[in-house]
Amino acid sequence: MTSPLIPVRELVADSWNHYVKHWNRLMEASLWLLAFPFLILVAAFALAPYNLNAALSVFTLLSLLDGLFGIWITIRLIKLALARNPQEEGAILGNLKTGWNVYLPLLWVTILDGLAVLAGTLLLFFPGIWVGVLFAFAQIMTVMENRRGLQALAASAALVKGRWWATLWRIVVPGAFFMLLVYATLQAISFLVGLVAGFDTVNQVMNAVVEAETLTPEVLKANAISVFFGRLPEAMFLPLYLLALTKLYRSLKETR
Repeated sequence: MTSPLIPVRELVADSWNHYVKHWNRLMEASLWLLAFPFLILVAAFALAPYNLNAALSVFTLLSLLDGLFGIWITIRLIKLALARNPQEEGAILGNLKTGWNVYLPLLWVTILDGLAVLAGTLLLFFPGIWVGVLFAFAQIMTVMENRRGLQALAASAALVKGRWWATLWRIVVPGAFFMLLVYATLQAISFLVGLVAGFDTVNQVMNAVVEAETLTPEVLKANAISVFFGRLPEAMFLPLYLLALTKLYRSLKETR
């Protein structure tokens, strides 16, 4: 018989306390998520006024590289979240090779997970949620247990088996907290930028992103601005969500 999982309130509180206590080291890894959005911003402003097609090509290429680079950052954040002492944290951050040995396996597991969730969602909405919860820990198991492909998906499903509803609740609550923090930070950024650049300018940028029907240099630059400032709260709070997920993973392992 399995033991009870970590209570939701304790999960959120422990994750927050860990996040605050280790904020500097988590940001040392997570702020790298701003690298490609910054390059996208620079490229859009440097190229769009002179060669829109070249700017769009660079924008597209950098966006693709941004997604691939983000996988490496996620690996490092997972390892940091599960590090048991400052020495482990220092070893992870001090070695830029950390994470590359499981990069391709994690990419493959992420693709398999995404396809499974998509297939479930296309059938009916709830099967997509069901599959998503079952496979929620496949990436962590790839990083920390060196499980590969379908083996990682199966191991995650076995970990959740019999505790699906309890696991769902413990994923949803920290996830909602994460989304609330991201939304609040985005609103704060918009307000601060509005104070500096003018609220009319902020509205023009947002309208260019949402309502544009044709691509112009201004629209491309507006999208680049949106990408960069939209990434800021993600870089700030993704470690918090991963902390909650890894703590839940550890609780599932310890109470099985």
